[in-house]
Amino acid sequence: MTPFCSYAWRMLGYSGSQAGTLAFDGQHFAFFTDRAEDDIFFDRSTMTDLKFPWYYFGGGFKVKVGGRALRFSIIAPNTAEFPGEVALEKLHRFMGAGAQTAGTSIKRGAGRVLSAMSGSISEGRANMRGWRSLLETRP
Repeated sequence: MTPFCSYAWRMLGYSGSQAGTLAFDGQHFAFFTDRAEDDIFFDRSTMTDLKFPWYYFGGGFKVKVGGRALRFSIIAPNTAEFPGEVALEKLHRFMGAGAQTAGTSIKRGAGRVLSAMSGSISEGRANMRGWRSLLETRP
């Protein structure tokens, strides 16, 4: 399976979100932030309870990983910041060359690419369709 990545925000309750990059290398998922202690790694086989709630309006998903509930938005929440350079560099090390990207691309480094999100709802929904297809496909 082709690696895939995009900007994403981990939802932290009613009032907050954490900017990062969500990546899939064919077997493992990673959510990279600017702080190493907040990075999340999990194997596809540990995912349970995958849901795409209607109230995310086609822009996010919920999943349990080892009993831990995670919520991600692919559409930038209001007033959300985008991930910084630290998260982007970690993503590039994880993904390597040849990653499939969601949305418009920004070339960085040695031919590596990352999805760029303008924050628009339509672009975020398009990116989410790629994630949904990937998440619903079982190995």
